[in-house]
Amino acid sequence: MLTRSVIGLTGSPAWLDNRLNAQKRVLWKAYRHFARQVEKEFIQSPASEWLLDNFHIIQEAWRNIQEDMPVQFYRQLPKLNTSALRGKPRIYKVALETIQACQAELKTDELKEFISTYQQSQILDIGELWALPVMLRLGVLDYLTQAAGNLLEPQERDKDPDPAALPGLETISDESMVALSIQSLRNLDTQDWKDFFEQVSIVEQILRQDPSAAYGLMDFESRDRNRKAVEALAEKIPYSETEVAREAVRLAQQGGMKNPSGADHYGHVGYYLMDAGRARLEAQLGFRPAAGDGLKRWLLNRPALLYLGTIGILTLLLLLLLMGYGYSTGAATLQLCLISVFSLIPVVTAAVTLTNWGLTRLISPRVLPKLDFKDGIAADCRTIVVIPALLSDTDEIDALLRQLERHYLGNTDPCLFFALLTDVADAQEKEIPDDRELITRAITGTEGLNQRYGALPGDETGHSPFFLFHRERLWNPKENKWMGWERKRGKLDEFNRLLSGDEN
Repeated sequence: MLTRSVIGLTGSPAWLDNRLNAQKRVLWKAYRHFARQVEKEFIQSPASEWLLDNFHIIQEAWRNIQEDMPVQFYRQLPKLNTSALRGKPRIYKVALETIQACQAELKTDELKEFISTYQQSQILDIGELWALPVMLRLGVLDYLTQAAGNLLEPQERDKDPDPAALPGLETISDESMVALSIQSLRNLDTQDWKDFFEQVSIVEQILRQDPSAAYGLMDFESRDRNRKAVEALAEKIPYSETEVAREAVRLAQQGGMKNPSGADHYGHVGYYLMDAGRARLEAQLGFRPAAGDGLKRWLLNRPALLYLGTIGILTLLLLLLLMGYGYSTGAATLQLCLISVFSLIPVVTAAVTLTNWGLTRLISPRVLPKLDFKDGIAADCRTIVVIPALLSDTDEIDALLRQLERHYLGNTDPCLFFALLTDVADAQEKEIPDDRELITRAITGTEGLNQRYGALPGDETGHSPFFLFHRERLWNPKENKWMGWERKRGKLDEFNRLLSGDEN
């Protein structure tokens, strides 16, 4: 049985500090003992050689444990309330059992196999899996401490005030245990724990059932934010993390069935964990956010109201302060009106400045989820980078083509394309003599880039990464001239409509 400790009340990290102090006391004593032995007798046992040559690895492990196990994180870990490890983190017991099952030789495949097998009967929390590397290091150091202490002379041995309840490894000698422990610490340092976590996490396996399949295509940071949303919600309700994840997937399946095209965000599990669908997920799980949290969400979902409303309220308060000051000094009604009129612009400016300053400190940035394209852009995610530009002279055109080339050289993915969206300068006629020379220069330059970087001889795909999209002038009666419609914004708008199938 276990209990989740309450932050600030139970689960003090003093036990962790005690374990590290006990290890340091014994292992430093063993280090000095073996160093004196070598100095006097000029001989080294295998254990002394391993310890003396690799003590920096042990010190690095101590630093990693202290850095990766902050107090708040430790207190959130589920604790055991039975067995010899009562009050200790459950994941520490799992770590010791893992070391025993692997016979103190920790390798990636064996670790994954043991944790996966263990979770067939008891699923580990997200936080526990992230704490596993720390607890494995701690457990390995406990075994190393025990073995090194046994190799000391009887009169040099100290009694551990808080001995670790280590499972027995009867077939391994103390000499071998020193070597195996240091090798295991090395292996733990080289392990990719992000990859390990995602391969053994049950929550991760559930979320990858996302009907839209978008979850599995995201980068690690985006997936991690989804998992943290599961973890945070599970801490507030009487449901496990796996139950929260399954409910989010179920809602996404329902949303996808209502929108069979598959292009709708209602079929994506992230919509229910990190977006507007969060309220529906919470309602399904019977969770009601606190009044303060509810108000915060309501305001964040109405950014224009929040921003402009804050400016309006601050403006009104500042004006009232000025009016109150004028009234207290005996200003007449006309004078008060003049104060409000002439101070309106500086007051609004001050209100905007205060609003920008305050909101940027009270509201944290929300990073948009991203897809993972480290192995290349998928064919169904083909992307084009465009530069809206005005063809004013030949030097400007050459500079634009060089800029396009630099962008391409920065990322030569075959599913990434580059284009110029161009107009010619405003004129009193639809076409003028200089237009043809400028447009020809742009066309020739674009074709030259495709010849230089496009498909290789014999490649029948005809890959051309560069494009030129040019618009003609239209008559603008308000400006009384021929010009590109809506200039830069218009080019982007028309290009998007072109990509959407609009042939006009």
